[in-house]
Amino acid sequence: MEDADDFPSLTINHLPLTIISRGEMEIKGKGMMKTYFLERLS
Repeated sequence: MEDADDFPSLTINHLPLTIISRGEMEIKGKGMMKTYFLERLS
């Protein structure tokens, strides 16, 4: 996933979700990575 703006929402297992960019974080064993929150739509 290059950019969350390209995929603002999606459905997984019949749950509608929205993607919110969290920014870059240091991930142990991986280095700096873009991270995202998945929020369930009501």
